[in-house]
Amino acid sequence: MFNLNEIKMKTMKKLAIQFMLIVLIAGACNTAKKNLAGSTEKGTEGSRDRKGKKSLFMDIHHLGAGNVTYQDVMEAHKKDLAIQDQYGVHFIKFWVDEENGTVMCLSEARKAEDVKNTHRNAHGLLPDDITTVMEGE
Repeated sequence: MFNLNEIKMKTMKKLAIQFMLIVLIAGACNTAKKNLAGSTEKGTEGSRDRKGKKSLFMDIHHLGAGNVTYQDVMEAHKKDLAIQDQYGVHFIKFWVDEENGTVMCLSEARKAEDVKNTHRNAHGLLPDDITTVMEGE
């Protein structure tokens, strides 16, 4: 007999570990972040925060085991890139776990809603969670 709570707990632990690894990998994006923090995109000057910087966001899509391939995500990512400027978003990198059907995207934006709207209008695949992340050393 399956213990549903035990399965949920194992899944949550696995996702937490994946998230921590992604945050560590995001640290490797240091050069890209530094370059972007100083840039100004057309039409976004008045909507930046007090410090003049955007935030980093990690969004997570749980699509289910066997429901996603790297190629699928690459195609969706291209659609995000095609319209990201309309929302003041810059998609930096994505990761795919084909076995578990999990996709994670690292982006820079003023607010999480901008990331969500970009995904919505690019391909309709909305994330289950969007978290503000900070780059570590």
